[in-house]
Amino acid sequence: MALSLEPQAVFSFFEEISAIPRGSGNEAAIAAHMISWASARNLFAERDSANNVFIKKAASPGKENHPPILLQAHLDMVCEKTPESAHDFQSDPISIQVRDGYLVADGTTLGADNGIGVSLIMAVLDDPNAEHPPLEVLFTAGEEAGMTGARQLSSSGWAFESKTLINLDSGWEGVFIAGAAGGGRTVFRIPIERESNADPCFRIDVRGLLGGHSGAEIHLGRANANQVLARVLNNLTAEWRLISMGGGGKDNAIARNAYAVLSCADISALHSQIAQQNDALRREYESVDPELEICITSSEPEALRMTSASTACVKQFLILLPNGVLARDHAMDFTVTSMNIGSCRVENDCLAVRCSVRSTIPAHLTSWLLPQLRILAGLCSAELEEADFYPGWEFRRASPIRTLAMEAYQAVTGSPASFKILHGGLECGILMEQLGFTDAISYGPELNDPHSPRENLSITSVGTADKLIRRILKAL
Repeated sequence: MALSLEPQAVFSFFEEISAIPRGSGNEAAIAAHMISWASARNLFAERDSANNVFIKKAASPGKENHPPILLQAHLDMVCEKTPESAHDFQSDPISIQVRDGYLVADGTTLGADNGIGVSLIMAVLDDPNAEHPPLEVLFTAGEEAGMTGARQLSSSGWAFESKTLINLDSGWEGVFIAGAAGGGRTVFRIPIERESNADPCFRIDVRGLLGGHSGAEIHLGRANANQVLARVLNNLTAEWRLISMGGGGKDNAIARNAYAVLSCADISALHSQIAQQNDALRREYESVDPELEICITSSEPEALRMTSASTACVKQFLILLPNGVLARDHAMDFTVTSMNIGSCRVENDCLAVRCSVRSTIPAHLTSWLLPQLRILAGLCSAELEEADFYPGWEFRRASPIRTLAMEAYQAVTGSPASFKILHGGLECGILMEQLGFTDAISYGPELNDPHSPRENLSITSVGTADKLIRRILKAL
């Protein structure tokens, strides 16, 4: 559908890039499109081997000698869909709909994280009447897959002149981000052994959960399907063996669904215990995950099952694995340290468990959480991979760009702005460390439920963000 919305340029560009599949790791087409788009407007544009894109636009008249500014957003998006969706993220455009003042997608993530940031920047680049200092624009790839594009910028050969960064990858109306957690990914591989099976097979499903972003929404206390499944399995008293299991999708998304296939001779006991746990867990999570459901169904016979030792090892590992908020700063009211059990999958002869860990205090990772995970891996004879770690963005009490931006928001809206330290990872930490930026802020229009098919973007908030960015640039 053609979006007849204001600001027209921003929504037109958002619709344009939403037609191009751009899941993490699949950014070649969108990067090529951005190069072509910029070249058609006679802008300097280059693309590196990681599919990062660097664009420059000369200053507007009278601002040629002002310090340059860098605008930054990421090209990739998280690809999540509802179980009934037939959407192919490799080939299909995102189907955008307008609903009650918000943009949504049809059964998939919308990709406003971070497509709307890209589109806001495109609107400024496209406008010959926009007032601004020399502009440097960086569109990164792979942000949602470990910030892989930002990590490779030092080898791009690009010389950035800007010392101040405006990142457009956040999503709260009137709230500027002034710092962010660092973190990374962990992958456990727990060896499993199998034996012959003659017992009936059953499938336990945990479903109906809201899920969400493990940085932006971990503090809400929503159920993680992988952890709920671990609790269910640990509380079964009937004699059973695990055959297979799976849950979640992305390590940085709170798992919405999980399942386990197991064998058990005592059918009646198994059904009764699942029903009891379903009732108890629904009561526990009714305020944050009211649609949680745990059900059991018969499954096809399986010739092999995990041994008693392997079943016990997997069960014990999962119940001991940390998940959720682990530390908070109560004075400034933000999450300090967390862990998310993103996905569990039986892969050949091991159970692979992928997690994300985050903290605004580096020592919480290096001297507390990671050592704890290494000990747990050793107890279960598991292989532990630690990968894609990125630096945090340290909060600075004195920030000229933050002061200017908050004043600009008050002027545009008549309402005061605020700032916070984000628990979700942002590329600002990597960019400031690698490229030498000395000041930064992050902002974006109201965006709810990113990384889930419920993702929705406020239309009016986009208009405010467009005016805000232009006012900030005019003042620089």
